[in-house]
Amino acid sequence: MSLPSSPQPAPLDEDATTLIEAVKALVKSELAPITTEIDQQGRYPREFLSRLGELGGFSASVPAAQGGGGYGLPTQIAVTTEVGRECGSTAFLVWCQSSCARYLLQSPNSAVRERYISDVMTGRLLSETACQTQ
Repeated sequence: MSLPSSPQPAPLDEDATTLIEAVKALVKSELAPITTEIDQQGRYPREFLSRLGELGGFSASVPAAQGGGGYGLPTQIAVTTEVGRECGSTAFLVWCQSSCARYLLQSPNSAVRERYISDVMTGRLLSETACQTQ
């Protein structure tokens, strides 16, 4: 008995592909040299994350009308995947940051959204995602 094949993701458009290629280059030049320090010494990759944000690596799924890339969730997943090919710990941080941008985008609190979303999307403000229990 064979397993059904997984559906293949739709191909990315040219602009999204350009973003992914830029992410690959950044991973190679700035993340790969510090991956061992991240995984074995707990180094926080602040500089890499900031540069990734400048490239649009946290805002790929945010609509262009809200200042994001407007590429959709598949592109955001592709960004995280490319980082994860080198460093799973850093890929988790990318997921946290891009999730924070999506949370802000969907927040009913417009004052908070307007105050933080741009800085979170561009990596000027690094964040996390968490659940608070009471």
